[in-house]
Formats: sequence, C-alpha cells, structure tokens
Amino acid sequence: MLRGLVTAAIGIVIIVLPGLTLVTTMLIVGIGLIIDAAIIALPILLGRTTPHLWKIVLTREVVQILAGLIFIFHPVLGIEIVLVLLGLLVLFRGILELIVLTEAQTTVRHRRWLLVIALAFIVVGIFTITGVSLGTEVLIDLVGVYILIEGLTHILSAFRRQSFQEELAQYETAILSHEGVSLPSSLTQLDKPQPRTKRSFLFPHLDTDKYRKIVILTPHPDDLEGFVGGLAYRLSGEVISVIFSGGDKGVWSKEYSVMETDDYIRVRLEESDTAALLLGVDEINYLGYLDRSVPMDEDSIRKVLAQFEHHQPDLVVSFEYLKRFTPYPHPDHLATANTVRHAVARYNADHALDYVVVSTLIPNSFLDVSGVRRIKLQALACHTTQADLNSLIFPFLEKLFSHLWGIFVGADYAEGYRRIDITRMREKLDNAQ
Repeated sequence: MLRGLVTAAIGIVIIVLPGLTLVTTMLIVGIGLIIDAAIIALPILLGRTTPHLWKIVLTREVVQILAGLIFIFHPVLGIEIVLVLLGLLVLFRGILELIVLTEAQTTVRHRRWLLVIALAFIVVGIFTITGVSLGTEVLIDLVGVYILIEGLTHILSAFRRQSFQEELAQYETAILSHEGVSLPSSLTQLDKPQPRTKRSFLFPHLDTDKYRKIVILTPHPDDLEGFVGGLAYRLSGEVISVIFSGGDKGVWSKEYSVMETDDYIRVRLEESDTAALLLGVDEINYLGYLDRSVPMDEDSIRKVLAQFEHHQPDLVVSFEYLKRFTPYPHPDHLATANTVRHAVARYNADHALDYVVVSTLIPNSFLDVSGVRRIKLQALACHTTQADLNSLIFPFLEKLFSHLWGIFVGADYAEGYRRIDITRMREKLDNAQ
C-alpha cells in the first residue's frame, strides 16, 4: 500500500506541477525509484522475507537503485532509457494483445475497440522507440501518467491481497508445522485451502473444480512447476504428472557435473517429488527419455496413450505444439507437445475430455494465480539443481507473461492456456496425412 501511495503521488506531482523540464522530471523519477526500492529492500535486509526468493528481489531492488542514481546524475541518459523502456513496454503489450484478439478462438466483448487500442499501443510504442518527437510537455505527461497508473495498480493489488491473506496463512502454517515430512517415494498430498469465490472474467477462465482426474505432460522435471504450477495447485481433482525427459543436460553447478547421468536424473526427479508436496500433485511418472532426445514417434505416442488408458483423464495439459505460437521452441518442448497432440487425437475416451496447452502466445483461457503465485515459485525453488537458471532468468519471464495474462482477466497474475478443439484437431491431422 505504501509503495502504491508513494508511486501515485510522484505521478501526480509530475502531471500537475507546472513548468517542469525533462531534467527535473528525471530527477523526480530517480528519487522515486530509490524510495520505491528502499520500501521493498528494507524488509528483506531485516529478514522478513521468503527464504527462497530474497536474493532475486534484493538484486532487482539494487538494480532499481542504480537506475535511480543514473536518472539523478545523468538525466540525459535517463531520458533515453525511459523512452526505450516505455516504447518497448507499450509495443510488446500492443503486439500480444493484437495476437490474442486475432488468433484466439474465443468470443470477446467489444473486440473492435480492443483491436483499436492494441493498434494504438503499437503505434505509440514504435514512435517512442524510433525517437519521433512527442513534444517535451507530452513526454513529461506521458511519464507522469505511466507512474500514476503504476501506483494505482499497486494500491489495487494491496486491497486484493487482503482477501488472500487468510488462505495463504493457513497454507503456510500447514507447511511449517509439517516437520516430519521426508523425501517421498509415494506422494502425500497436503490439504488444499477451499477455492475462492469465482469472479467475472472478460476472457474465458478454467474451472478448476470441474475435473476429476488430470494428466499434465511436461518435457522436463521442473516444467510443471514453472509453467503449470498455479493450475496444478488450484485443481481439486487427482493430478498425475508425466515427465518425458530426465533433464540430464541441465547441469548448472560443478557439484552435479561429476555425477553419472542416472544418478543426476534421480536427483532431479526427487526434486519433483518435493515440489509435488507443495502443489498437491498425486503421482509422477517418468517416461525414460534423455534431455534433448525426446522423440516424436510411434513408441512415444503409445507410451502417452498407455497413460491415458490407465488414468482415464478428463483434462489433459501439455505444451503448445505450433512452433510459431510458442515463446520457447525448445526441441523437447515441441516433441512432447506434438506427441501428446497425436495421442489425444487417437485416444477414444468414453467420457468428456478437455485438452489445453501452455507456453502459448495465443491463449484463450486463463487462470487467476494471484493468490498462489508465491507457492508456485516456492515449488520451482525446490529444484535446487537448477538454482542458477530458476533464480535469475525464469522468474523474470514468468512474471512478465503472468502479469500480462493477468491484464486480460482483471487479475494481478494469471496463467494463459489455449483450449484445443479436439474434433477440429483430428480433422486437420487426418487431412495432413
């Protein structure tokens, strides 16, 4: 709340105060960045923070303080940085909104107006990045309005978080009091808090209470936590994780570089077991493939079909199979996605079956994860072999996309999924043969 009030106040000062120059504006922005970073960093330094995430947050605030000092002592450079960052932010948002509105197979209210707004974002972003003059007064007002909106967002988020505190407190108490838990060979599921009352969404949302048995198929041991962690935690039915590859090439520390491949895979799967306790995953099955060697062939399709026939899922979750619509076209991700795609097409379920894919740029269904995102990141932090990657790179990208998808559904953070029409998918596969 304090952070939001300070940020909003700075935005109002920039908009209302007459006669401001760009240099003075950058000075105010620099001071604001330092104050904002201090508000976040002080509790970390005093020890009141999540143990798995304090390094990430502290690093971010140190960088923000350095940026504030640049704005204060080198305002011309600060102006250039603001122009580029604002331009990229607006352009990126406009492009993604345009993709979703034109490609997603869903009915959207006021689609034409949303398309106009998305195009306007793109135009403003291009003008800002390429240095097209907006005029000094317009640029100052633009900076002020952006900061004001950021402050109001923080204030609204603070009000929303109040409704989540009881749920999170109950969950953390259950975790902290569960001292006798050992690394599970058979998974024990902690009681999940009752789901929150559903809210009205602009875009369709996933109903986590609808499904009885869910199979989530991922390429590597930490992909479920990173991409589907919020959904896995929110689901009220039985959750089965199917991992294609042992992730043996994801070695980021000398401590693990001397291990045999089988031993390292065992360690990575044990990390998945530990994370499963946090997310409530009931069962983990490893298909036996090596990293960057996941095939898309008849044998892999039959293995997936065997999982379907054994578990009889009513929801299948995997990765985006269209290369042009995924932000991360890793070969194992695409092989896993297309294997699952063909297996779903062949699977003759005697009950209703839904199929959704994640890691997609054209989601048409969303899940609000605002209240559980921290649990998701804590589960990801259980993968200590991937500490360097998961503590520096992935949280930034995850926050970027989950915050963006949250904008579409009026939430702080959301996961985006593309719901697949299985009948149409089968027709396309049949026509391609």
